[in-house]
Amino acid sequence: QHWEQIKIEFAALNQAGALRQLGEWQSAEQAFREAIGHQQRAVELSPGIPSYRAFLAAEYQNYAELLRERGNSSAAEKMEIAARNAGLRRGETQAASGSVP
Repeated sequence: QHWEQIKIEFAALNQAGALRQLGEWQSAEQAFREAIGHQQRAVELSPGIPSYRAFLAAEYQNYAELLRERGNSSAAEKMEIAARNAGLRRGETQAASGSVP
């Protein structure tokens, strides 16, 4: 089942990137949120696979870049914190990490 989540996540991520290139900002943001949600599910289903957490961190970072491009630095910073935290296993903490959306 986690492979289905990964395939869906990659499709949403590709869509987000394409929409970003076309300047369809709101649709790109929605696609990034969907991709993140699917990847979070994959991490939940298979928490022992480090690459899933790495993919999640990369998606948060890509979304942060879009938000920063759009002038939303506050939301971008939250996504950057989420990106740093995504690589951590449940129960681990990072100093001064803030909250994850």
